[in-house]
Amino acid sequence: MTAQPLKGDARRGRRPRHSREAILAAAVELMERQPDAPFSLNALARELGVTPMAIYTYFGSSNDLLQALTEHVLKGLVIPVAEDATPAEAIAAWCHAVRAFFLNHPPLITMLTWEGGQASIAWLDRTLVLVEALRRLGLEGDALSRAVLWVWGVIMSGINLELHNRAARYRIAPEAVEEIDPRVREPIRTMIGMVERPGHFDDFYDYQVARLIDAITAMTAAPSGDQPA
Repeated sequence: MTAQPLKGDARRGRRPRHSREAILAAAVELMERQPDAPFSLNALARELGVTPMAIYTYFGSSNDLLQALTEHVLKGLVIPVAEDATPAEAIAAWCHAVRAFFLNHPPLITMLTWEGGQASIAWLDRTLVLVEALRRLGLEGDALSRAVLWVWGVIMSGINLELHNRAARYRIAPEAVEEIDPRVREPIRTMIGMVERPGHFDDFYDYQVARLIDAITAMTAAPSGDQPA
C-alpha cells in the first residue's frame, strides 16, 4: 500500500507535505547543523513539524529509518579502484575514500551501528572492495574475517581520533615538556613539532595506511601455517 503524504498545518508554519526523500533530507540537514547531538526521532519530528508517529507512515520502524538514512548518505561514498589495481592499491583506495567521506560527514561515523545490534547494511556493502582485495592476497575463512576486523579497527579508530583532534587541537606547554622524563623528552618534543605542521593529519593518515598494508602484505606472504587463524 502506498503511504499517503503527511499533512501539516500551514497556519502553524508546518511544511504542508512530506515524502520519504524529504524526511531523509531533513535528517541529513539536522545532523549537519547539530553534529555533536545524537540522532533523535523526536528531534527529526520537530524539524518536520509532525509527530514522531507520523514518520512511521513512511518507515516501519526506527531501524528502517536508520537503514534508509545511512543508505541515502553513503551513496556519496564512492571508492575508485582501477581495474588493474593491485590488492595493496585497492586497500589503500578504500582507506582513503572512507577517510575523505567521514571528514565530510562527521556525524555519520557514529551511526554505522545502533541499538539492538543493528548495523548499517549500506556500510557493510561498502566493505566489498576491501574484502575482495584481501581475498586476492589469499585470505579466506577466519583469517579473512579477522583481517577485515583489523583494518576496520585501525582505520575507523584513526578517523575518529582525527575528527576529535581537528575539533579540539591539543597543545603541550613548553614548561610541561621540560618536566617529562629526559629519556623521552626529545621524541615528545619532535612529536609536538610534527603535530603542529601543516598537513600533519594527511601525512599521519598516509603513514598509518602504509604501515597497515606493510603488515598485511607480510602476513599474507608468510607460510600458511604462520598466518593467524
